[in-house]
Amino acid sequence: MDPQSAGLLAPANGLQTCAGQSGPHLVVEIIPQHPGGVLFRANNADSGGFIDPPTPTPGEHITVTGPYVIDTNSLHRIIYQGRAAENRAEIHPA
Repeated sequence: MDPQSAGLLAPANGLQTCAGQSGPHLVVEIIPQHPGGVLFRANNADSGGFIDPPTPTPGEHITVTGPYVIDTNSLHRIIYQGRAAENRAEIHPA
């Protein structure tokens, strides 16, 4: 993240890393264009006319629009092997 945006991060964002990039990352959750499976059936952007965004290349600067939230999902503890991963900062949904 750029230094001027570092204040958006929470301690749990230290678990968010990208290959070839150092430091914590802000999570950006994008609404799926075409839902897959039963779990996310209602979570899609087709009716809003959205398009799938391309994946940015490492180091590329992007602009993201969406609500800034603190994700309190306790399942992150399981996903991240018991580390304090809940309460991470996110743009959700983007």
